[in-house]
Formats: sequence, C-alpha cells, structure tokens
Amino acid sequence: METTISTVEGERPELKKFSTRSQELNYVARKIADLISRGVHPGEIAVIARTNRVWEECWRVLGSAGIPVDTKEIGGAGTNGVQCGTMHGSKGCEFSYVFVIGANKDIIPNKKSLDSAPDAEERERRINQEKQLLHVALTRARHQVYLTCSGEPSEFLKLLELE
Repeated sequence: METTISTVEGERPELKKFSTRSQELNYVARKIADLISRGVHPGEIAVIARTNRVWEECWRVLGSAGIPVDTKEIGGAGTNGVQCGTMHGSKGCEFSYVFVIGANKDIIPNKKSLDSAPDAEERERRINQEKQLLHVALTRARHQVYLTCSGEPSEFLKLLELE
C-alpha cells in the first residue's frame, strides 16, 4: 500500500465550547455569516456532525438566519449553499471551511453504538471507528476547521490537544 501525504496544510482547528446547543449553533451561524461577508462562497463551507439530528438542527438555525443552505447531499456538485451532513457523508469531500459541531460526550463517541457492543473487543473496535470518523471530519478543510461542543465535551477532544 502506498502512503499519501497531503500537500495542503491549514490552520490548527479552533475549539469553542458552549453551555447550550443554542449558543453553539448561533455561534456557528454568526461565524458562517462572517465568512460569507468576507467573500467565501457558501458552497465552500460545510457543517459536519456525528448524527443527522445534530446537523439538521444547525441547518434550521442557518436557514432562519438567512444563510443559504444546500438541500442536496453533502459533497454534491454545483452547490450554492452551505453543505450540512454527517461525518460518514463527508468522506472524500473537501471544503475551504469546515464546522465540526456537537463534539459532546455521548455523541462522539456515539453512546448508542458503544452501549450496543456485545463484548469488550467489539466496544474497542467501535471506539477506534469513532476516532477515525472524527479524523475524517477534521481533515475535510483546506483552510480552517472550527470544532464546537455544548455541555460536556467529548473525551476525544483531550486527544486533540487543542486546549
């Protein structure tokens, strides 16, 4: 197997923690509006979450703020709006700016997935899979990644050494 090294090196991810999901999503909407006002095309921005429920909440907040959001699957061609989707859906996609949202305990890693593991070995495999998913999401940006959480942060954030 051949090793590939990326020639793109962006800024270090920016971590923001909030007390509530509402504060988190409003921050994301303000930050995206600022990027667009500085000339970034909305289609060059992605919002990525571990679950559909989390990105769909953000999609509604962005739309309510008047930010153009795409209704197509993340990574679809010819997009005119901010793209929203899951970590799984973002595989193979690339954007200028990425917001990885909902990096909370019980979401990353996904509590439901871990709790349903039949044994310790499978649980460990799923934890590693969750780490890989977070890595995928964090490596979709050419320029900047914004990582956000509300409430209790994911234990994985300690591994990133962003604090």
